[in-house]
Amino acid sequence: MRKMSAASSGRVKIGDLPDDLLRRVVSLLSARQAVQTSALSRRWRHLWRSAPLLQILPDDGFRTVRGLNEFAKHLLLLRDRAALLDACVINFDCCEFESYQDLPDDPDVGLWLRHAVSCQAQWIRVEIYVEDDPLCLPDLPLVSKHLRVLELKYVKIKDSLVDFSGCPALEHLKFWGGFIHAHMISSPSVKHMIIDGCGFNRKFRTHISIPSLISLQLKHFWGATPFLEDMPLLVTASVSLSDGGRDRCVNTEFGKCGDPGCFDCGANKVIDCDSCVLLQGLSGTSTLELKAESRVQQVYFLQEPYNFVEIEDSDKPLKQAFPFKNLKIVEIKCHEGDERVNTVLKILSQNSVPLEKISVLQTKRRPRYI
Repeated sequence: MRKMSAASSGRVKIGDLPDDLLRRVVSLLSARQAVQTSALSRRWRHLWRSAPLLQILPDDGFRTVRGLNEFAKHLLLLRDRAALLDACVINFDCCEFESYQDLPDDPDVGLWLRHAVSCQAQWIRVEIYVEDDPLCLPDLPLVSKHLRVLELKYVKIKDSLVDFSGCPALEHLKFWGGFIHAHMISSPSVKHMIIDGCGFNRKFRTHISIPSLISLQLKHFWGATPFLEDMPLLVTASVSLSDGGRDRCVNTEFGKCGDPGCFDCGANKVIDCDSCVLLQGLSGTSTLELKAESRVQQVYFLQEPYNFVEIEDSDKPLKQAFPFKNLKIVEIKCHEGDERVNTVLKILSQNSVPLEKISVLQTKRRPRYI
């Protein structure tokens, strides 16, 4: 009986695949593993040079930062300059390097980013964990007509990097667990943005100017609450305020403590801000979720310097009203017995939000053990 061929039996060997598919197979590997496939056969020798995904991952096993930088430098020099990248992922833990804190070298992430941009990468993700002080990315703007998604995790970011005027195709932006020491985050094109677990500078407010934004998540941040400029296309927003907000003196629950010798009040200039912080940018939403930790007292998403105590016994309207004309759903999450809910409801009603559109979800406080 004649043996059936691989094709007739429905089985295909990996060597029967076209080069384009093999390049995608190579892309599933880390950069070092991808290079090692060149030893498989003559056909595989150069496939890694034009793989559409570049991944510098923690499983590459480099003992020193210098070793990583040397490998990446040669990797980029030997890659096919005409080969375009779909995505670039840079993800590793600096604590895995031998005596990282005592070494003069830092990972040359700026070089890798520039290479990804020059290869027209549409998606770039940088995730670099350093135990004490996050790695500061180069303070240089990204310029790309092709970049669509940018994710930055556990890194420090300064002004020029978050000026995305040179990235007209950028639509998805995510900052996670790092430091944003920039005066302005701006983009003409971003539609979806997430800022989760990040620290802002506490000496000035970071302005967020993204008029094309459709969805926003701003949660678990610390430092000075960012200032949201007009976002007329915003549909959904979720804002969560934590105890780490630096819009007040550490010695008091509201604004300044009143002590003329208080260093914190003198150094913290953001306390004196008398303009809207978050309300103006959120006023166009149709779905809004607001959360606050139990110790957060000021209504940061409203008009400063109002706070809960001052408003509760007063019917005076806000200095500057921002009617929520498109708002369909409002969710307020808090602990049971939190009297600040009445304050929030009063202020929302002053801004043309009917109470029937607001749902309040109260949860039981966790018991405190001594």
